[in-house]
Amino acid sequence: MWFSMPDIGRMEAKKDVRGLVRALKYNTSSCLTAVEALVRIGTPAVKPLCRALQDRDYGVRSEVAGALRKIGDVSAVEPLCRLLSHRDHRVREVAWSTLEALGARDRCVQPLCEALKSRREGVGRDAAKALGKIGDTHAIEPLCRALKYAVDRVSVASAEALGEIGDAGAVEPLCRALTDGDNQVRRDAAEALGKIGGPHAIEPLCQALGETDLYVRWVAAIALGKVGDARAVEPLCRTLRDSDDRVRKAATEALGKVGDARAIEPLCQALEDSDDLVRRAAAEALGKMGDARAIGPLCQALAIEMPHREFEALKSLLHRTVTTASVEDLRRVHALPDALSGKTARETYEVDVFIGGEEWTVDFAPLKQMACEELVRRGIQP
Repeated sequence: MWFSMPDIGRMEAKKDVRGLVRALKYNTSSCLTAVEALVRIGTPAVKPLCRALQDRDYGVRSEVAGALRKIGDVSAVEPLCRLLSHRDHRVREVAWSTLEALGARDRCVQPLCEALKSRREGVGRDAAKALGKIGDTHAIEPLCRALKYAVDRVSVASAEALGEIGDAGAVEPLCRALTDGDNQVRRDAAEALGKIGGPHAIEPLCQALGETDLYVRWVAAIALGKVGDARAVEPLCRTLRDSDDRVRKAATEALGKVGDARAIEPLCQALEDSDDLVRRAAAEALGKMGDARAIGPLCQALAIEMPHREFEALKSLLHRTVTTASVEDLRRVHALPDALSGKTARETYEVDVFIGGEEWTVDFAPLKQMACEELVRRGIQP
């Protein structure tokens, strides 16, 4: 520690890198001047700066990292990669951010794969997260092996990383991870399979819908929606009877994304679910799927509670299916404003409803007119 202002110019002339690094601790003015001097020295300052990244003082580490970025010398990459296995997570973080700034992500893959096996707390977990960000397929095999590393949640981070990389080569190990003893590993494996997709993921994910852990069931349902394979329809339909409303909602949304006609009847039944969010999800799914069989159940749902989502779903559905809708359903739509019990329909067929504590006006005139015109076209009196 200096008791007087360090002579930065003199130290720069002597290329006294160690002295300049120590000067980073003096005060703000000296720190900035020392950084500028280190940058001008350039390559000879790289190795001492890399060692200084391990300094206990966060401010010093930050300034040193900034100097390395400005120097931009590739000779910093190797010593920085070695720091990716450092015991202190703050040193690992600054080393990783500096490597990213130097554009050396691809050079980090091998050191990070080695770091997956480290017994130091947090090292393997951080390495898996970094490999997921890099997205290099060379990391798939080491990450798949790391799915077995239960210590320090390395397996959880590895499952997440494999999902980020998104390569089909990870599907089989992730399917095996769905039977892992750790609930979180199973959840992350299911989520990763949803991102990667592929035909081999369907059966294991469908089996996961029967898991005892509700979060595994929930993630599996979401994943099956992302994959969008019709083989999941029947298991997802059974999941509409799950005891947890979040799982039922995820299954409902997944069926809407798959878009298979076999789901129409179960989704129509879901319009009567005890949970409001499940009912809304069922209405939205039916509106997207464009099957005229849903018109009647949506009209019935509207007559009971007049939710806005059901109205929008019916409007979307009628636009797509009006020419194929049954006469009975068209008459239901035509008569719907008059059938709304406890609500006032004006001559313009606007209906006032309360949704989430706010008053909304829903205009039935376009639906009524659409149904009327189709009935007339068929030679039927509305």
